[in-house]
Amino acid sequence: MSTMNPGPEDQLTRTLTARAEAFTDHGGEHLELSSVLARAGEIRRGRRMRASIVMAAAVLAVAVPVGITALDGGPDHRAPIATSPTPSPTPSADSHALTRIPLGPPPNHSYVDEGVLHNTDGSTRRLPPTTYLRLSGITPYLGGYLIGNGDTATVTLLDGNNKVVKSGPGSANFVTTPDGVETAYVMNGTLYSNPGSGMASGDGRVGPVAFGGRPVGYLQQGLLYETGRTTAAGTPQLAVTGGGSVGHDLDSLFMLNATDQINDRVAGVIVGGHGRVISVKTHRILWTSAEWQPIAFDLTGKYISAIDNAPHGPTKVAILDAATGRVIASADLASKGLHFGGGSFDDSGNLLVVAGQNDGDSAAMLRLSPAGRLDRATRVVRGLMHSDNETPLVIPAGPQ
Repeated sequence: MSTMNPGPEDQLTRTLTARAEAFTDHGGEHLELSSVLARAGEIRRGRRMRASIVMAAAVLAVAVPVGITALDGGPDHRAPIATSPTPSPTPSADSHALTRIPLGPPPNHSYVDEGVLHNTDGSTRRLPPTTYLRLSGITPYLGGYLIGNGDTATVTLLDGNNKVVKSGPGSANFVTTPDGVETAYVMNGTLYSNPGSGMASGDGRVGPVAFGGRPVGYLQQGLLYETGRTTAAGTPQLAVTGGGSVGHDLDSLFMLNATDQINDRVAGVIVGGHGRVISVKTHRILWTSAEWQPIAFDLTGKYISAIDNAPHGPTKVAILDAATGRVIASADLASKGLHFGGGSFDDSGNLLVVAGQNDGDSAAMLRLSPAGRLDRATRVVRGLMHSDNETPLVIPAGPQ
């Protein structure tokens, strides 16, 4: 099971990494993603993360000539098509968009609300300010928590008393097994999976990965991860712990989003933004969708969450049948004056979605049930335009 799934920040990082590498492969000057993001960070100080995502994309767009930006030609290396920027429509703002959605019971999953971790048993825990002000991900780990900071691009392990055990460069790509027993992450250029049999040491150290390397998720044969390098076709180079292999089953995916360990399936995106789910067990493509991009499986592997393949970013969220891609339930966020900010399944099979108002000043966590009911699972957090807390609502990875 993945973390709060690939939200805008994670998708941006992976997309920029691929674009920067492609730019270099086509004769451009080598671009370090960290430099691109750092420059974007300088520009966006005091702004919300949503604005910085757009700014980071703009920085790379300036660095990459227009004739090289359309690099979706695939492995046949056809000449790229020059494209002109298309202006994004200005979304309508509604200051009451979230409060109009009925408030239901609290989430059946832990969540973080402006630095306070709310557990399903009703207990709370305040995180250290140095960790939650740019919180990009969190998951329980070894009696404490792994925490990702989206501003400094670091991962920190806190013990049960909020004391720092270790910290280093990394992103909040935390993935767990469906039972929550094993967790994988990257810190200081090293991939960890703990606890795990056959690992090199007691801390779950798997081995080094290149910049951009990350865990994708667990399969029956082991942990599937990206090494941080790309293939000749421009797709992520993959590996499996314990000497396993996925062969060429996943060669068509240029973005890998999640795994289903129970049924040995992998979800991702192919060229054109089309979603795809592949069975590693049967070596077959189960389904491909031009409309939906799969994001994360639920704990049972029955459902998978998805966002629509819209030209200017996701406008809808959905629960799909993981085996067929059939839509079980969906919600049109854009029609309600909202935008998508990440999400994950709770322990009951409902989809929790962090939604922000298009006025840019409020956010809340919504809940979409397989029956199609949409309600609000948390309070509305306001005043974000004037807050230093860019990620007020975060859903921890793994079963809670």
